[in-house]
Amino acid sequence: MEQENHRGKKPSECDNLRRLTARQESAIELLISGKSNAVIARTLGIHRSTLGRWRDFHPAFQAELCRRRAELFGFANAWINSLIPRALDVLESSLDGPDKFQAAVVLLKFSGLQKFPPPIETGDAEEILEKLIRQRVVANAAERERRMSPDARALAELMVGAKGPDLEEERLCLEVATHEVESEIRRKLAEEQR
Repeated sequence: MEQENHRGKKPSECDNLRRLTARQESAIELLISGKSNAVIARTLGIHRSTLGRWRDFHPAFQAELCRRRAELFGFANAWINSLIPRALDVLESSLDGPDKFQAAVVLLKFSGLQKFPPPIETGDAEEILEKLIRQRVVANAAERERRMSPDARALAELMVGAKGPDLEEERLCLEVATHEVESEIRRKLAEEQR
């Protein structure tokens, strides 16, 4: 029997932001294999928007998808790099053939050896969440400061300078930001299918 979550409901696939469900792991496998969103949704019995929300908002899903893509692109990049010497040999021999102008244009065009593919930012679910939380702490602090009067801002700066940073206040700010970020992600993941 499934345990109930803090809201008295059966756990949903957005309750744990740090781990993947079996269905989410299957979705990643299908994405990596090149299946379309429609095929994946039909195969897994989910709505296409659920897959989009996982990809856009679920930290563990984002982390694993990025890791798998980096792994795939790393393999593809290594394979392409292994073929470069052969391709350069063909290009070099073409410089003396009837299409030497075309070969020269190709050589000049690619003399910087195009980057393949663009680097992928990787990390685990915890790193993705930490980054979002840090961004929220900064945004919340900027919003608090924006709402302060100039006098209150000056007084706050004097107080921080006199006694140093308030560790309890920093802990509370971090706690609030963590709650906001996780709640927002869960809300976005649980939105009704449109």
